[in-house]
Amino acid sequence: MSDPIKVTQRYNLSHADMLEASKDVKELFVGDKPAFLIFDLSFGGTFQNDWEVDITAAEGFDTDEVVLDQLTQLTKVVEEKMDLCRHKFQSAKYFIERAFPDNGAVWDEFGYDNYDDARENQPLMVQFMKNFHKKAVKYSAKLILKNYTQIMIDEILVLSNAFDTANSNQNAFITARKTVTQTRQTAYNKVWDYVVRVCKAGQIIFHDNAAKFEQYLTPRAGTSPPITQSISFILLLTDADRTVNFDYVGGIFATGDMLTQTWETGTFNTVVLSNGIHGVLNWTYATGGEKEPKLTGGIDTIGEMNISNNRIIRFIPVGSNKCRNFNASGNNFDEPGTNGALIWLDANDEEGGTVDLSGGTNAPPTGDGIIAKNSLIAKGWTVITN
Repeated sequence: MSDPIKVTQRYNLSHADMLEASKDVKELFVGDKPAFLIFDLSFGGTFQNDWEVDITAAEGFDTDEVVLDQLTQLTKVVEEKMDLCRHKFQSAKYFIERAFPDNGAVWDEFGYDNYDDARENQPLMVQFMKNFHKKAVKYSAKLILKNYTQIMIDEILVLSNAFDTANSNQNAFITARKTVTQTRQTAYNKVWDYVVRVCKAGQIIFHDNAAKFEQYLTPRAGTSPPITQSISFILLLTDADRTVNFDYVGGIFATGDMLTQTWETGTFNTVVLSNGIHGVLNWTYATGGEKEPKLTGGIDTIGEMNISNNRIIRFIPVGSNKCRNFNASGNNFDEPGTNGALIWLDANDEEGGTVDLSGGTNAPPTGDGIIAKNSLIAKGWTVITN
């Protein structure tokens, strides 16, 4: 059985700008409809009405902002319930250690030996709390003798179930959102297809009318001067390992865009990106230590970025992007580096991508990084973190 085909975005615009552009082109079409009917009678019949119906249907989907608000609220509830579970376990340790002084084997039954792994991992924490309650019931007699009451023991289960429910609600939302995201993108692409067809025909119909021809140029982002885009990296190299390799692949909107990787003052590489073309930039530093290479140029045309295994501590992006495959595994990202990468990718309006921030000593996401991770997952991304 073949893998399902992911629906990808076919326009270089935000969803909102695409819908606005579709309505604008439709109004142009309505005004010039007689010329279109002379050119191709299939522009008659229900074509205009179908276009309007499909725009309305596309506008009926929740925006990314609404989805993020919903997901943020679910995440907040999960974190609140998880924090209550952490506090419950930490406060119980006082009574466990009074009931079983210097008994490491029993302490580990309660989860002393794997709490650090579970405390920041939702699925592990769900199982941890279930085991915590199970052991509290098992040893309830001795705990009660040390004033850890039955009410306290019962509260473990109450908190465990509340956390489990909150976690399940979040997971259900993310899972359902993946299907909705694909359905939404299909609807958006359908609206965009009208624009492409009408603009293509309009350029033929009005080939000898410069003003009208200009109106039917396919809307595309980036026709106005873009903001300055850059990505700064902070690396910590050893004297024995001083070579850095970055691999950038042009996305579907890359058309000969230049990237410049400045390694040190006066030292740089350049590469020209087109759709699907790899641009490998590498450099061997003369010495180890902290380095700060910087990437500038057509960053929003990069479709894939492989910066894995380069001892990167921090990733500092400025500006927009259209990256759909981001591999920074095996690095040493600190929390701001991990969070910044996830937030940057989440803001790109792309769906169904992949990001790998596993391995090495890459920090797990926190705070806004967790929200961005969950938002990406809800948009159909595969997100791998430590």
